[in-house]
Amino acid sequence: WLHWDGVTWREDRKNRIFVVATDTVRSITASAAAEDDNQRRQRLLAHALKSESRRALDAMIALARVQPDVSDLLE
Repeated sequence: WLHWDGVTWREDRKNRIFVVATDTVRSITASAAAEDDNQRRQRLLAHALKSESRRALDAMIALARVQPDVSDLLE
């Protein structure tokens, strides 16, 4: 993975991708907090909680790796 340091793209040697994935999942929690429908809010919170597991984060990153608009792999 690559990350933008504000000046240039650099290789992600510190697994910052996990910070990005975790931030993405936590945005689901923020969306749930803004949800007026209680049932939908509860479903979103349950989904966010499950998505914070290491297994779910690994799956998210693995899926992102093969997406053409995200992948840094060259064919």
